[in-house]
Amino acid sequence: MCPYKYFCVLMAIMVIVTGCTNFGADMKAEKMKICKETFLTDNKVSEKAFLTVGQILEETYIIEVVMYHYGNIYVEYPKIHCLKDKEREKKINSLIENHIFLEIVKEDDQGRLNELNMELECRITLQSRELLSFCYVGTVRIDDYSKPFDEFYSMTVDIKNVKELKLSDFVEIDENLVERIKKSTDISNQGLEENEDNEVLRESLLYQVKNIDTDFFIKTRKEGLYGFVLEPEALVVEERVYYAAGRYVLIRLPGRIIDNHFIFDKS
Repeated sequence: MCPYKYFCVLMAIMVIVTGCTNFGADMKAEKMKICKETFLTDNKVSEKAFLTVGQILEETYIIEVVMYHYGNIYVEYPKIHCLKDKEREKKINSLIENHIFLEIVKEDDQGRLNELNMELECRITLQSRELLSFCYVGTVRIDDYSKPFDEFYSMTVDIKNVKELKLSDFVEIDENLVERIKKSTDISNQGLEENEDNEVLRESLLYQVKNIDTDFFIKTRKEGLYGFVLEPEALVVEERVYYAAGRYVLIRLPGRIIDNHFIFDKS
């Protein structure tokens, strides 16, 4: 029995439901009965619509943010629960853990592991039946004598097909994308989060964004390098900047996801 059943919430028919579905047959039938009584007003909604609700309930999941800790390493990361398909749930969690352990922490490098000082906070930016997008934000220092630096990592997971997605899965990586980024003024990084009135930093970041090397940007993004996250109404793209400016900047581009492709708002 799923230990998170008390977090389950039934919402409107076309709204994503976050909750557990791993109940006994009687309790599941009772949930469906309540759902039907709540949303099928006067029994005028079609059976097809009701079955859609049932499908949503079968595909929903909840997220637990857990902590990886070793030495001076503290990294939060998401773990999903309550998918009906437990094998798929296990594979998704393994995909996320491998991203943490092998690509970020790099557990196979014991020497580096013992010298690494890392504190990363996990931020969930988008959760739906099809997609889970999140990032890690914090500070990293390789040993006790080096300077700490701000760091940003990200991951977007295809929940149904159990795979990590790239920026190229959502948008065309071309000169039009780069020009859209260069024109954006909706930027952030840890420095601006800590002091949003720091206009010197903001102007420095905007200057570096406007002077992005177009060819290098296109090449590296097509190779799947550097990060991005999805939000309900935006695509957020990472760009590297000078150490003094915080090492990275996030550029927020408004739009929406349609059929798993990102459509930009008209400028």
